[in-house]
Amino acid sequence: MVGCLNLTQIGLLLDIAGVILLFQFGLPSGYDLSMGKSMSGELPKEQKRKNRRIQIGAYTGLSLLVLGFVLQFAGAF
Repeated sequence: MVGCLNLTQIGLLLDIAGVILLFQFGLPSGYDLSMGKSMSGELPKEQKRKNRRIQIGAYTGLSLLVLGFVLQFAGAF
Protein backbone atom coordinates (compact mmCIF):
# COMPACT_ATOMS: atom_id res chain seq x y z
CA MET A 1 0.00 0.00 0.00
CA VAL A 2 1.50 3.25 -1.12
CA GLY A 3 1.18 6.17 1.29
CA CYS A 4 0.36 4.01 4.30
CA LEU A 5 2.86 3.62 7.12
CA ASN A 6 3.10 0.29 8.91
CA LEU A 7 4.06 -0.24 12.55
CA THR A 8 7.74 -0.72 11.78
CA GLN A 9 7.97 2.57 9.90
CA ILE A 10 6.07 4.47 12.60
CA GLY A 11 8.36 2.93 15.21
CA LEU A 12 11.42 4.00 13.26
CA LEU A 13 10.13 7.58 13.02
CA LEU A 14 9.48 7.64 16.78
CA ASP A 15 12.99 6.29 17.40
CA ILE A 16 14.51 9.06 15.30
CA ALA A 17 12.45 11.73 17.09
CA GLY A 18 13.43 10.26 20.47
CA VAL A 19 17.13 10.23 19.62
CA ILE A 20 16.97 13.86 18.47
CA LEU A 21 15.34 14.88 21.76
CA LEU A 22 17.85 12.87 23.79
CA PHE A 23 20.70 14.46 21.86
CA GLN A 24 19.33 17.91 22.63
CA PHE A 25 18.38 17.39 26.29
CA GLY A 26 20.56 14.46 27.40
CA LEU A 27 19.55 11.44 29.42
CA PRO A 28 17.32 12.04 32.44
CA SER A 29 19.44 12.41 35.55
CA GLY A 30 18.56 11.20 39.00
CA TYR A 31 19.60 14.40 40.72
CA ASP A 32 18.45 18.01 40.62
CA LEU A 33 20.53 20.29 38.46
CA SER A 34 21.55 23.06 40.85
CA MET A 35 23.63 25.16 38.50
CA GLY A 36 22.86 28.79 39.25
CA LYS A 37 22.08 28.14 42.90
CA SER A 38 21.95 31.32 44.93
CA MET A 39 23.51 31.89 48.33
CA SER A 40 20.14 31.35 50.04
CA GLY A 41 20.11 27.73 48.87
CA GLU A 42 17.18 28.11 46.50
CA LEU A 43 17.27 27.96 42.74
CA PRO A 44 16.05 31.01 40.86
CA LYS A 45 12.68 30.57 39.12
CA GLU A 46 14.30 30.83 35.70
CA GLN A 47 16.71 27.99 36.53
CA LYS A 48 13.88 25.86 37.91
CA ARG A 49 11.96 26.32 34.64
CA LYS A 50 15.06 25.44 32.63
CA ASN A 51 15.67 22.30 34.72
CA ARG A 52 12.03 21.27 34.32
CA ARG A 53 12.16 21.82 30.54
CA ILE A 54 15.30 19.66 30.32
CA GLN A 55 13.68 16.95 32.43
CA ILE A 56 10.51 16.91 30.32
CA GLY A 57 12.50 16.83 27.07
CA ALA A 58 14.71 14.01 28.31
CA TYR A 59 11.83 11.82 29.50
CA THR A 60 9.84 12.52 26.33
CA GLY A 61 12.80 11.48 24.18
CA LEU A 62 13.34 8.33 26.20
CA SER A 63 9.62 7.47 26.04
CA LEU A 64 9.54 7.96 22.26
CA LEU A 65 12.59 5.74 21.91
CA VAL A 66 11.04 2.91 23.96
CA LEU A 67 7.67 3.24 22.20
CA GLY A 68 9.41 3.18 18.83
CA PHE A 69 11.22 -0.05 19.68
CA VAL A 70 7.96 -1.62 20.89
CA LEU A 71 6.20 -0.69 17.64
CA GLN A 72 9.09 -2.02 15.56
CA PHE A 73 8.99 -5.27 17.51
CA ALA A 74 5.20 -5.54 17.10
CA GLY A 75 5.48 -4.76 13.38
CA ALA A 76 7.93 -7.62 12.90
CA PHE A 77 5.21 -10.18 13.66
